[in-house]
Amino acid sequence: MKKSWMKSKSPSADSKKSTPRNRVTRIEGIRSTCEFLIRNSKFIIPALLLSACYVPPQASRFEATAPNAQTVAPEPQGVTRTLSLQTPTPAWKLIPLSLYRTGENEYLCIHTLAAPDGMVAQMISSTANNISFQHEGEGEPVLKHYVLGKTWNWNGNPEVTFIDSLEDIKDALADAESVPFTTN
Repeated sequence: MKKSWMKSKSPSADSKKSTPRNRVTRIEGIRSTCEFLIRNSKFIIPALLLSACYVPPQASRFEATAPNAQTVAPEPQGVTRTLSLQTPTPAWKLIPLSLYRTGENEYLCIHTLAAPDGMVAQMISSTANNISFQHEGEGEPVLKHYVLGKTWNWNGNPEVTFIDSLEDIKDALADAESVPFTTN
């Protein structure tokens, strides 16, 4: 004979009873938030739009410089070239290392590929980078691209030469002149 005070309840039975109440509380909280947003939408939406488009007036924007310092206007960017490569994952990065002038209108650009950290989805993707520099020749500049760090066995861009080390192009760099550049 079992007594009623000896009946045991399993923890799962208690949690099943409390779940509908918690769910109702959450739904009521979401409903009240939605109602608040709908009631105040004529104020909230314009405020969000204004804050996203706000540009401070010219008087509040200033550039701090040292007293008696001359600010030098940046040089025009000159020539901009883009290099694009196919990679086995979207996480590979193409980083320009150096740019050399090898002739009147000839330039040699050395890039490196940075491998992804950790696991990444394997799908053929592409990586690209822009390089800007001042061209001082008369004609159109011609860039030869050399890339370090490739680990796959196919090539997606015929304009690029993949190298294992700088020793592979040391003859081309012997009389080359280093050129400053920027990337974007």
